[in-house]
Amino acid sequence: MSTHPIPKWFKPVVIIALLWNLIGVINFFIQVNLSEEAIAALPEAEQALMNSTPLWSLVAFAIGVFGGAIGSLGLLIQKKWAFYPLLLSLVGVVAQMTYWLFFTKAVEVYGSGNYTMPVLIILVAFSLLRLAKNGIKKEYLN
Repeated sequence: MSTHPIPKWFKPVVIIALLWNLIGVINFFIQVNLSEEAIAALPEAEQALMNSTPLWSLVAFAIGVFGGAIGSLGLLIQKKWAFYPLLLSLVGVVAQMTYWLFFTKAVEVYGSGNYTMPVLIILVAFSLLRLAKNGIKKEYLN
């Protein structure tokens, strides 16, 4: 039995988190399925970024978005196991965003505003992990 009631905001926040992560899954599939013609239509600097992305970065991207989506679904159905895919998601997100921001020319290509979305993505992944940990501690995830 739960020692704390589930907060009223929990379900709406988790639904938004699930939608957020599903958008990430869609973005993943768009990126990995870009045709050579679509990449060739990009400006030269963006082509260089796309063509130099290592496989491990795409794997980290997949772990981040699929872990986040599975973990968010776990939160929605109030399961403790949601913690583990959310932990994997955070690791994947941090790896991918660290590479993107510090080991590519993305900031040169897109400008310093390029920091906003990666930082937001990391904060969301971290917050979802904390939400799962708190739910386990307060026993409203079972």
